[in-house]
Amino acid sequence: QFYQDLHDRDEFKTYYDLRVVGKRVTAPALVLRGDIDEPIHPVAHSVALHDAIAKSWLAIYPNTEFNVLRAHPKESWELIRRFFSARSAIASRKTSLGCTNDPFRIPRVTVMSRSNRC
Repeated sequence: QFYQDLHDRDEFKTYYDLRVVGKRVTAPALVLRGDIDEPIHPVAHSVALHDAIAKSWLAIYPNTEFNVLRAHPKESWELIRRFFSARSAIASRKTSLGCTNDPFRIPRVTVMSRSNRC
């Protein structure tokens, strides 16, 4: 109940508004979550964070609550490794490539990238 009450406070929502912070993030980011909506962690928050971070990927696992690392550790770590590998490959190329479209699929998970916002 404490956690819910904390999240209901306006000052908490203002201070921890990741949509504002996300716009300042310049590093690539991977946002992982499940597709089950929760009052404290709705799916819309992850989508908004993904929209705010220019170089982000969003992975939404079906039939999964918020914490995908706990629910799907093997798949999540595989995705994290692929994210870093893809980002390393992109960073090591000389730039005339422009934006790289790097979404991919792993079983049961769709990953979206912000390829049009490199």
